[in-house]
Amino acid sequence: MSKSTKPKKRILVSLHGHDWPVYPCKTRDTTIYRVFHRVNGERKPKTFMALADAKTDAKNILKEIYGRAASKIHLTEDEKRDWKAAMDLLKSAGLKCGLETAIRHYGDLVKIVGHEGLLTDVARKYAESRGKTGTPVKLATLRDEYLSALKTDGCSKRHIEAQRSHTGQFFRHIGGAMSDLVTRESIQAFIDSKKAVDPRTKKNLLDAIKAMMAFGKSKRYVPREWEEAEHVSLPAIKPKEVKIYTAEELKKLLIAAPERYRHILALAAFTGIRSSELEALDWKHIRLMEDDPADRLIVLDLDVTEEASKRTIQITDQLYGIICGPYKTQGKLWTGTHDEFYLMQQKIAKAAGVVWKQNALRHTCISAKVAVTKDVPQVAYESGNSVAMIKKHYLSLMTQTAAKEWFAIDRETVFAGIEERKKALKKTAATPIVRLTLTAGT
Repeated sequence: MSKSTKPKKRILVSLHGHDWPVYPCKTRDTTIYRVFHRVNGERKPKTFMALADAKTDAKNILKEIYGRAASKIHLTEDEKRDWKAAMDLLKSAGLKCGLETAIRHYGDLVKIVGHEGLLTDVARKYAESRGKTGTPVKLATLRDEYLSALKTDGCSKRHIEAQRSHTGQFFRHIGGAMSDLVTRESIQAFIDSKKAVDPRTKKNLLDAIKAMMAFGKSKRYVPREWEEAEHVSLPAIKPKEVKIYTAEELKKLLIAAPERYRHILALAAFTGIRSSELEALDWKHIRLMEDDPADRLIVLDLDVTEEASKRTIQITDQLYGIICGPYKTQGKLWTGTHDEFYLMQQKIAKAAGVVWKQNALRHTCISAKVAVTKDVPQVAYESGNSVAMIKKHYLSLMTQTAAKEWFAIDRETVFAGIEERKKALKKTAATPIVRLTLTAGT
Protein backbone atom coordinates (compact mmCIF):
# COMPACT_ATOMS: atom_id res chain seq x y z
CA MET A 1 0.00 0.00 0.00
CA SER A 2 1.36 3.37 -0.93
CA LYS A 3 2.02 5.78 1.85
CA SER A 4 0.69 9.30 1.25
CA THR A 5 2.10 12.29 3.04
CA LYS A 6 0.06 14.91 4.83
CA PRO A 7 -0.58 17.90 2.52
CA LYS A 8 1.61 20.85 3.31
CA LYS A 9 -0.57 23.40 1.53
CA ARG A 10 -3.95 23.70 -0.09
CA ILE A 11 -5.17 25.18 -3.35
CA LEU A 12 -8.28 27.39 -3.10
CA VAL A 13 -10.88 27.30 -5.87
CA SER A 14 -13.02 30.48 -5.99
CA LEU A 15 -16.50 31.13 -7.35
CA HIS A 16 -18.55 34.29 -6.76
CA GLY A 17 -16.46 35.30 -3.75
CA HIS A 18 -16.45 31.87 -2.08
CA ASP A 19 -13.59 29.36 -1.76
CA TRP A 20 -13.31 25.57 -1.58
CA PRO A 21 -9.95 23.85 -0.90
CA VAL A 22 -8.18 21.23 -3.01
CA TYR A 23 -5.46 19.30 -1.15
CA PRO A 24 -2.37 18.06 -3.06
CA CYS A 25 -0.94 14.78 -1.65
CA LYS A 26 2.35 13.08 -2.46
CA THR A 27 2.24 9.35 -3.03
CA ARG A 28 5.61 7.90 -4.10
CA ASP A 29 6.59 9.96 -7.16
CA THR A 30 3.06 11.06 -7.97
CA THR A 31 0.92 13.96 -6.73
CA ILE A 32 -2.77 13.30 -6.31
CA TYR A 33 -5.48 15.78 -5.40
CA ARG A 34 -8.25 15.41 -2.85
CA VAL A 35 -11.52 17.28 -2.54
CA PHE A 36 -13.57 16.73 0.60
CA HIS A 37 -17.34 16.46 0.24
CA ARG A 38 -19.75 16.70 3.13
CA VAL A 39 -22.41 14.00 2.99
CA ASN A 40 -24.93 13.64 5.81
CA GLY A 41 -22.69 15.61 8.11
CA GLU A 42 -19.51 13.59 7.37
CA ARG A 43 -16.44 14.56 5.32
CA LYS A 44 -15.94 12.22 2.36
CA PRO A 45 -12.79 12.59 0.21
CA LYS A 46 -12.67 12.23 -3.58
CA THR A 47 -9.29 11.69 -5.20
CA PHE A 48 -8.20 12.95 -8.64
CA MET A 49 -5.05 12.34 -10.63
CA ALA A 50 -5.29 15.73 -12.40
CA LEU A 51 -5.49 19.11 -10.72
CA ALA A 52 -7.92 20.41 -13.35
CA ASP A 53 -10.40 17.62 -12.51
CA ALA A 54 -10.11 18.38 -8.80
CA LYS A 55 -10.74 22.08 -9.39
CA THR A 56 -13.81 21.30 -11.49
CA ASP A 57 -15.18 19.14 -8.68
CA ALA A 58 -14.55 21.88 -6.12
CA LYS A 59 -16.26 24.42 -8.32
CA ASN A 60 -19.28 22.12 -8.67
CA ILE A 61 -19.50 21.96 -4.88
CA LEU A 62 -19.59 25.77 -4.72
CA LYS A 63 -22.29 25.85 -7.40
CA GLU A 64 -24.40 23.40 -5.42
CA ILE A 65 -23.96 25.22 -2.12
CA TYR A 66 -24.67 28.71 -3.46
CA GLY A 67 -27.15 27.72 -6.12
CA ARG A 68 -30.94 27.71 -5.79
CA ALA A 69 -31.42 23.96 -5.52
CA ALA A 70 -33.72 22.82 -2.72
CA SER A 71 -31.30 20.12 -1.62
CA LYS A 72 -27.90 21.21 -0.26
CA ILE A 73 -26.05 17.92 0.09
CA HIS A 74 -22.92 19.66 1.39
CA LEU A 75 -24.68 21.32 4.32
CA THR A 76 -25.30 19.87 7.74
CA GLU A 77 -28.87 19.53 8.94
CA ASP A 78 -28.53 22.67 11.08
CA GLU A 79 -27.08 24.59 8.13
CA LYS A 80 -29.95 23.44 5.92
CA ARG A 81 -32.50 24.68 8.46
CA ASP A 82 -30.72 28.04 8.73
CA TRP A 83 -30.59 28.34 4.96
CA LYS A 84 -34.31 27.62 4.53
CA ALA A 85 -35.27 30.01 7.33
CA ALA A 86 -33.15 32.78 5.79
CA MET A 87 -34.67 32.29 2.33
CA ASP A 88 -38.19 32.30 3.84
CA LEU A 89 -37.43 35.63 5.55
CA LEU A 90 -36.26 37.15 2.27
CA LYS A 91 -39.41 35.96 0.54
CA SER A 92 -41.74 37.27 3.26
CA ALA A 93 -40.01 40.67 3.10
CA GLY A 94 -40.60 40.82 -0.66
CA LEU A 95 -36.86 40.99 -1.42
CA LYS A 96 -35.90 39.44 -4.74
CA CYS A 97 -32.22 38.86 -4.11
CA GLY A 98 -29.95 36.00 -3.10
CA LEU A 99 -28.93 35.28 0.46
CA GLU A 100 -25.37 36.33 -0.29
CA THR A 101 -26.55 39.77 -1.51
CA ALA A 102 -28.67 40.23 1.60
CA ILE A 103 -25.75 39.34 3.88
CA ARG A 104 -23.43 41.70 2.00
CA HIS A 105 -25.91 44.55 2.49
CA TYR A 106 -26.27 43.64 6.15
CA GLY A 107 -22.50 43.62 6.57
CA ASP A 108 -22.23 47.04 4.95
CA LEU A 109 -24.87 48.46 7.29
CA VAL A 110 -23.12 47.06 10.34
CA LYS A 111 -19.86 48.68 9.23
CA ILE A 112 -21.61 52.03 8.73
CA VAL A 113 -23.36 52.18 12.13
CA GLY A 114 -20.48 50.55 13.99
CA HIS A 115 -22.35 47.72 15.72
CA GLU A 116 -25.13 45.36 14.69
CA GLY A 117 -27.13 46.22 17.83
CA LEU A 118 -27.50 49.81 16.59
CA LEU A 119 -29.18 48.90 13.30
CA THR A 120 -32.67 48.83 14.77
CA ASP A 121 -32.17 52.21 16.47
CA VAL A 122 -30.90 53.78 13.25
CA ALA A 123 -33.78 52.36 11.19
CA ARG A 124 -36.35 53.50 13.77
CA LYS A 125 -34.91 57.02 13.84
CA TYR A 126 -35.00 57.19 10.04
CA ALA A 127 -38.62 56.01 9.94
CA GLU A 128 -39.60 58.61 12.52
CA SER A 129 -37.87 61.43 10.62
CA ARG A 130 -39.49 60.34 7.37
CA GLY A 131 -42.89 60.43 9.03
CA LYS A 132 -42.23 64.01 10.14
CA THR A 133 -41.02 65.26 6.78
CA GLY A 134 -43.81 63.72 4.72
CA THR A 135 -45.58 60.67 3.43
CA PRO A 136 -44.17 58.87 0.37
CA VAL A 137 -46.47 57.86 -2.49
CA LYS A 138 -46.10 55.65 -5.51
CA LEU A 139 -44.00 57.20 -8.26
CA ALA A 140 -46.97 56.98 -10.64
CA THR A 141 -49.04 59.12 -8.26
CA LEU A 142 -46.26 61.69 -7.95
CA ARG A 143 -45.91 61.89 -11.73
CA ASP A 144 -49.66 62.34 -12.31
CA GLU A 145 -49.87 65.14 -9.75
CA TYR A 146 -46.77 66.80 -11.18
CA LEU A 147 -48.21 66.88 -14.72
CA SER A 148 -51.56 68.17 -13.40
CA ALA A 149 -49.75 70.95 -11.54
CA LEU A 150 -47.96 72.00 -14.74
CA LYS A 151 -51.32 72.32 -16.48
CA THR A 152 -52.78 74.28 -13.56
CA ASP A 153 -49.79 76.63 -13.60
CA GLY A 154 -50.49 77.44 -17.25
CA CYS A 155 -47.39 75.82 -18.76
CA SER A 156 -47.40 75.41 -22.52
CA LYS A 157 -48.84 72.25 -24.01
CA ARG A 158 -45.49 71.49 -25.62
CA HIS A 159 -43.66 71.75 -22.30
CA ILE A 160 -46.19 69.51 -20.56
CA GLU A 161 -45.96 66.89 -23.30
CA ALA A 162 -42.16 66.93 -23.09
CA GLN A 163 -42.34 66.42 -19.31
CA ARG A 164 -44.91 63.66 -19.77
CA SER A 165 -42.61 61.85 -22.20
CA HIS A 166 -39.41 62.25 -20.15
CA THR A 167 -40.89 61.29 -16.77
CA GLY A 168 -42.87 58.48 -18.42
CA GLN A 169 -39.70 56.89 -19.76
CA PHE A 170 -38.15 57.00 -16.29
CA PHE A 171 -41.29 55.58 -14.67
CA ARG A 172 -41.38 52.65 -17.09
CA HIS A 173 -37.70 51.97 -16.41
CA ILE A 174 -37.84 52.06 -12.61
CA GLY A 175 -41.26 50.41 -12.17
CA GLY A 176 -43.56 50.84 -9.18
CA ALA A 177 -41.10 52.39 -6.74
CA MET A 178 -42.12 54.68 -3.90
CA SER A 179 -41.32 58.37 -4.24
CA ASP A 180 -38.80 58.37 -1.37
CA LEU A 181 -36.88 55.37 -2.69
CA VAL A 182 -35.65 56.86 -5.97
CA THR A 183 -31.86 56.56 -5.78
CA ARG A 184 -28.89 57.89 -7.67
CA GLU A 185 -28.18 54.36 -8.89
CA SER A 186 -31.67 53.95 -10.38
CA ILE A 187 -31.49 57.31 -12.15
CA GLN A 188 -27.95 56.61 -13.41
CA ALA A 189 -29.03 53.20 -14.74
CA PHE A 190 -31.92 54.87 -16.60
CA ILE A 191 -29.68 57.53 -18.16
CA ASP A 192 -27.04 54.93 -19.12
CA SER A 193 -29.70 52.73 -20.74
CA LYS A 194 -30.35 55.43 -23.35
CA LYS A 195 -27.60 54.24 -25.68
CA ALA A 196 -28.84 55.93 -28.85
CA VAL A 197 -29.68 59.27 -27.17
CA ASP A 198 -27.44 62.32 -27.52
CA PRO A 199 -25.97 64.03 -24.42
CA ARG A 200 -28.31 67.03 -24.64
CA THR A 201 -31.39 64.81 -24.57
CA LYS A 202 -29.96 62.90 -21.61
CA LYS A 203 -29.65 66.20 -19.77
CA ASN A 204 -33.28 67.00 -20.61
CA LEU A 205 -34.34 63.63 -19.20
CA LEU A 206 -32.40 64.25 -15.99
CA ASP A 207 -33.81 67.79 -15.67
CA ALA A 208 -37.35 66.40 -15.96
CA ILE A 209 -36.67 63.90 -13.16
CA LYS A 210 -35.22 66.69 -10.99
CA ALA A 211 -38.25 68.89 -11.60
CA MET A 212 -40.66 66.08 -10.74
CA MET A 213 -38.80 65.21 -7.54
CA ALA A 214 -38.59 68.90 -6.56
CA PHE A 215 -42.37 69.02 -6.88
CA GLY A 216 -42.48 65.89 -4.71
CA LYS A 217 -40.52 67.74 -2.02
CA SER A 218 -43.03 70.58 -2.08
CA LYS A 219 -45.84 68.05 -1.54
CA ARG A 220 -43.87 66.26 1.20
CA TYR A 221 -43.82 63.08 -0.89
CA VAL A 222 -40.00 63.18 -1.02
CA PRO A 223 -37.69 63.81 1.98
CA ARG A 224 -36.45 67.39 2.05
CA GLU A 225 -32.84 66.16 2.18
CA TRP A 226 -33.24 64.16 -1.09
CA GLU A 227 -30.38 65.04 -3.47
CA GLU A 228 -29.85 61.79 -5.37
CA ALA A 229 -30.19 63.37 -8.83
CA GLU A 230 -27.38 65.83 -8.08
CA HIS A 231 -24.84 62.99 -8.13
CA VAL A 232 -25.78 61.50 -11.52
CA SER A 233 -23.03 61.61 -14.16
CA LEU A 234 -23.82 62.93 -17.64
CA PRO A 235 -21.69 62.86 -20.81
CA ALA A 236 -20.21 66.17 -21.90
CA ILE A 237 -22.47 68.25 -24.14
CA LYS A 238 -20.74 69.59 -27.20
CA PRO A 239 -21.91 73.09 -28.15
CA LYS A 240 -24.13 73.06 -31.22
CA GLU A 241 -23.03 74.93 -34.30
CA VAL A 242 -25.28 77.97 -34.78
CA LYS A 243 -26.46 77.93 -38.41
CA ILE A 244 -27.90 80.95 -40.22
CA TYR A 245 -29.48 81.81 -43.58
CA THR A 246 -28.67 84.48 -46.12
CA ALA A 247 -31.21 87.13 -47.12
CA GLU A 248 -31.54 85.46 -50.54
CA GLU A 249 -32.36 82.08 -48.94
CA LEU A 250 -34.99 83.71 -46.72
CA LYS A 251 -36.61 85.37 -49.75
CA LYS A 252 -36.82 81.99 -51.51
CA LEU A 253 -38.44 80.41 -48.45
CA LEU A 254 -41.05 83.15 -48.09
CA ILE A 255 -41.89 83.02 -51.81
CA ALA A 256 -42.28 79.22 -51.80
CA ALA A 257 -44.35 79.15 -48.60
CA PRO A 258 -48.13 78.66 -48.84
CA GLU A 259 -50.23 81.53 -47.49
CA ARG A 260 -51.21 79.70 -44.29
CA TYR A 261 -47.55 79.33 -43.30
CA ARG A 262 -45.87 82.42 -44.76
CA HIS A 263 -46.68 84.64 -41.78
CA ILE A 264 -45.23 81.99 -39.44
CA LEU A 265 -41.93 81.98 -41.34
CA ALA A 266 -41.91 85.79 -41.25
CA LEU A 267 -42.45 85.85 -37.48
CA ALA A 268 -39.58 83.41 -36.98
CA ALA A 269 -37.31 85.36 -39.32
CA PHE A 270 -38.01 88.88 -38.04
CA THR A 271 -38.78 88.35 -34.32
CA GLY A 272 -36.73 85.26 -33.40
CA ILE A 273 -39.69 83.54 -31.77
CA ARG A 274 -39.06 79.83 -31.09
CA SER A 275 -40.88 77.15 -33.11
CA SER A 276 -42.56 75.81 -29.96
CA GLU A 277 -43.83 79.33 -29.18
CA LEU A 278 -45.11 79.82 -32.71
CA GLU A 279 -47.13 76.61 -32.42
CA ALA A 280 -48.77 77.92 -29.25
CA LEU A 281 -49.21 81.52 -30.42
CA ASP A 282 -52.73 82.91 -30.82
CA TRP A 283 -53.74 85.93 -32.90
CA LYS A 284 -54.95 87.56 -29.67
CA HIS A 285 -51.28 87.78 -28.62
CA ILE A 286 -50.54 90.00 -31.64
CA ARG A 287 -51.52 93.64 -31.19
CA LEU A 288 -51.51 94.64 -34.83
CA MET A 289 -54.39 97.13 -35.08
CA GLU A 290 -53.01 99.84 -32.79
CA ASP A 291 -53.03 103.35 -34.32
CA ASP A 292 -49.53 104.16 -33.13
CA PRO A 293 -46.96 101.81 -34.75
CA ALA A 294 -44.94 101.93 -31.51
CA ASP A 295 -47.83 100.19 -29.74
CA ARG A 296 -47.89 97.25 -32.15
CA LEU A 297 -46.49 94.37 -30.13
CA ILE A 298 -46.38 90.61 -29.88
CA VAL A 299 -47.08 89.64 -26.28
CA LEU A 300 -45.72 86.21 -25.36
CA ASP A 301 -47.69 85.23 -22.26
CA LEU A 302 -46.76 82.39 -19.90
CA ASP A 303 -49.05 80.02 -21.83
CA VAL A 304 -46.86 80.56 -24.90
CA THR A 305 -43.27 81.21 -23.87
CA GLU A 306 -40.82 78.64 -22.56
CA GLU A 307 -39.42 81.22 -20.15
CA ALA A 308 -40.44 81.85 -16.54
CA SER A 309 -41.87 85.28 -17.42
CA LYS A 310 -43.65 86.81 -20.39
CA ARG A 311 -41.97 89.13 -22.89
CA THR A 312 -42.95 91.50 -25.70
CA ILE A 313 -41.51 92.04 -29.17
CA GLN A 314 -41.95 95.12 -31.34
CA ILE A 315 -43.69 94.60 -34.71
CA THR A 316 -41.69 96.45 -37.35
CA ASP A 317 -43.24 98.00 -40.47
CA GLN A 318 -41.54 95.26 -42.49
CA LEU A 319 -43.19 92.47 -40.45
CA TYR A 320 -46.51 94.35 -40.31
CA GLY A 321 -46.75 94.36 -44.10
CA ILE A 322 -46.35 90.54 -44.31
CA ILE A 323 -48.65 89.45 -41.48
CA CYS A 324 -51.45 92.03 -41.86
CA GLY A 325 -53.00 90.05 -44.74
CA PRO A 326 -53.87 86.87 -42.81
CA TYR A 327 -54.47 88.75 -39.51
CA LYS A 328 -57.42 87.68 -37.35
CA THR A 329 -58.60 88.89 -33.96
CA GLN A 330 -58.40 85.44 -32.41
CA GLY A 331 -57.58 81.82 -33.11
CA LYS A 332 -54.33 79.88 -33.42
CA LEU A 333 -51.80 80.99 -36.00
CA TRP A 334 -51.14 77.34 -36.76
CA THR A 335 -54.19 75.09 -36.77
CA GLY A 336 -52.47 71.89 -37.85
CA THR A 337 -50.73 69.24 -35.77
CA HIS A 338 -47.23 69.36 -34.30
CA ASP A 339 -45.91 66.90 -36.92
CA GLU A 340 -47.58 68.83 -39.77
CA PHE A 341 -45.90 72.02 -38.53
CA TYR A 342 -42.43 70.56 -39.03
CA LEU A 343 -43.35 68.65 -42.18
CA MET A 344 -44.47 71.92 -43.76
CA GLN A 345 -41.01 73.40 -43.17
CA GLN A 346 -39.40 70.55 -45.10
CA LYS A 347 -41.86 70.90 -47.99
CA ILE A 348 -41.27 74.64 -48.26
CA ALA A 349 -37.49 74.23 -48.20
CA LYS A 350 -37.66 71.60 -50.94
CA ALA A 351 -39.88 73.78 -53.11
CA ALA A 352 -37.53 76.74 -52.57
CA GLY A 353 -34.41 74.72 -53.34
CA VAL A 354 -33.00 75.57 -49.92
CA VAL A 355 -31.70 73.18 -47.25
CA TRP A 356 -33.85 73.47 -44.13
CA LYS A 357 -31.76 74.29 -41.05
CA GLN A 358 -33.52 73.74 -37.75
CA ASN A 359 -33.84 76.99 -35.73
CA ALA A 360 -31.77 78.87 -38.31
CA LEU A 361 -34.43 81.56 -38.87
CA ARG A 362 -34.37 82.37 -35.15
CA HIS A 363 -30.57 82.30 -35.03
CA THR A 364 -30.28 84.58 -38.06
CA CYS A 365 -32.79 87.05 -36.65
CA ILE A 366 -30.96 87.31 -33.33
CA SER A 367 -27.60 87.68 -35.11
CA ALA A 368 -28.99 90.35 -37.45
CA LYS A 369 -30.55 92.34 -34.59
CA VAL A 370 -27.26 92.33 -32.69
CA ALA A 371 -25.35 93.44 -35.80
CA VAL A 372 -27.76 96.33 -36.53
CA THR A 373 -28.72 97.60 -33.06
CA LYS A 374 -25.65 96.68 -30.97
CA ASP A 375 -28.15 96.48 -28.08
CA VAL A 376 -27.37 93.04 -26.60
CA PRO A 377 -29.62 93.34 -23.50
CA GLN A 378 -32.66 94.28 -25.60
CA VAL A 379 -32.03 91.49 -28.10
CA ALA A 380 -31.59 89.04 -25.20
CA TYR A 381 -34.92 90.16 -23.72
CA GLU A 382 -36.87 89.91 -26.99
CA SER A 383 -35.42 86.50 -27.85
CA GLY A 384 -35.90 85.04 -24.36
CA ASN A 385 -32.17 84.44 -23.93
CA SER A 386 -29.58 85.60 -21.45
CA VAL A 387 -27.05 88.31 -22.27
CA ALA A 388 -24.28 85.75 -21.75
CA MET A 389 -25.90 83.43 -24.32
CA ILE A 390 -26.13 86.21 -26.89
CA LYS A 391 -22.50 87.17 -26.39
CA LYS A 392 -21.36 83.56 -26.59
CA HIS A 393 -23.18 82.53 -29.78
CA TYR A 394 -24.40 85.49 -31.82
CA LEU A 395 -22.00 88.44 -31.76
CA SER A 396 -19.96 87.71 -34.89
CA LEU A 397 -22.26 85.62 -37.08
CA MET A 398 -23.38 88.41 -39.44
CA THR A 399 -21.92 91.59 -40.82
CA GLN A 400 -23.94 94.79 -40.60
CA THR A 401 -24.39 94.76 -44.38
CA ALA A 402 -25.80 91.21 -44.37
CA ALA A 403 -28.08 92.12 -41.44
CA LYS A 404 -29.50 95.15 -43.29
CA GLU A 405 -30.18 92.96 -46.34
CA TRP A 406 -32.08 90.55 -44.07
CA PHE A 407 -34.35 93.27 -42.74
CA ALA A 408 -34.80 94.80 -46.21
CA ILE A 409 -37.01 91.90 -47.31
CA ASP A 410 -40.54 93.33 -47.19
CA ARG A 411 -44.04 92.61 -48.48
CA GLU A 412 -43.36 94.09 -51.92
CA THR A 413 -40.21 92.00 -52.36
CA VAL A 414 -41.96 88.77 -51.36
CA PHE A 415 -45.11 89.26 -53.44
CA ALA A 416 -43.14 90.34 -56.48
CA GLY A 417 -41.23 87.09 -56.16
CA ILE A 418 -44.47 85.14 -55.81
CA GLU A 419 -45.80 86.62 -59.08
CA GLU A 420 -42.57 85.76 -60.89
CA ARG A 421 -42.76 82.22 -59.54
CA LYS A 422 -46.35 81.83 -60.75
CA LYS A 423 -45.39 83.03 -64.22
CA ALA A 424 -42.45 80.65 -64.37
CA LEU A 425 -44.61 77.70 -63.28
CA LYS A 426 -47.31 78.68 -65.80
CA LYS A 427 -44.75 78.91 -68.59
CA THR A 428 -43.35 75.51 -67.68
CA ALA A 429 -46.84 73.98 -67.72
CA ALA A 430 -47.60 75.50 -71.15
CA THR A 431 -44.42 74.15 -72.77
CA PRO A 432 -45.48 71.43 -75.30
CA ILE A 433 -44.08 67.97 -74.83
CA VAL A 434 -42.27 66.71 -77.95
CA ARG A 435 -42.57 62.99 -78.51
CA LEU A 436 -40.25 61.20 -80.92
CA THR A 437 -41.33 58.04 -82.65
CA LEU A 438 -38.58 55.69 -83.75
CA THR A 439 -39.18 53.55 -86.82
CA ALA A 440 -37.24 50.60 -88.08
CA GLY A 441 -34.03 51.57 -89.79
CA THR A 442 -33.68 54.94 -88.08
